[in-house]
Amino acid sequence: MADSLPPRRVGSARRRGVEKLRITSTSEWGRSDVDCAAQAGGSVSTYNDRELDLIIKSRTIVISEDVNSRMAGRISRLVTFMEAVDKDAPILVTINSPGGEAYTGLGIYDTLRYTSCPVYTLVNGLCASAGIVILLSAEKDRRFSLPSSRFMIHQPSGGASGTASDIEIKAENMKVLRQMYFDIIAERCGHEADAVSNKAKRDFWLGADEAKEYGLVKDIIDKRSDLPFQL
Repeated sequence: MADSLPPRRVGSARRRGVEKLRITSTSEWGRSDVDCAAQAGGSVSTYNDRELDLIIKSRTIVISEDVNSRMAGRISRLVTFMEAVDKDAPILVTINSPGGEAYTGLGIYDTLRYTSCPVYTLVNGLCASAGIVILLSAEKDRRFSLPSSRFMIHQPSGGASGTASDIEIKAENMKVLRQMYFDIIAERCGHEADAVSNKAKRDFWLGADEAKEYGLVKDIIDKRSDLPFQL
């Protein structure tokens, strides 16, 4: 047919996505910023031009799903973009998540602590399991909660299959992961790791006021203007 589309080439969507970012960004970003964004590959396919532009300008990253590797990649790329635009401007990460992949949560934690930008975290719903670690990526005076939020700390869990040796190795690895998780909570909230472990033998639920008392957040806020900065 005369008006049929040409054959699609492998990788063409990725190239189009990067090109779209270049078009919208060159007017406001420096050349190095555009190159940095282009190196991020297919990340821009998640958003259209307008959405990506607004996200970069708002300097707000929204976590509102299970913690997974795809989310981690998206967060890493957005942090890279925002740091390239202004390494001194704050980044706000809002969290409403039941948790998810433990190692992915640790990776996001490291990413948010690695950036030069000051990171603030705000819980606006549920913050559980791996979500707790992401919350704690911000320094104590940069962690906040909305009034109705709920928090939950528990032990990492997982299944194991295979030979007896494989199961033993996986069990030991789970112990290491659990200790990493508790050590972060202890250090960032001002508790002993053993005390955190004892609390987390069963699901440990906290309301916003209790989370503040425990050291998970600095303060409970009602509106955006209560934050100690303006985006």
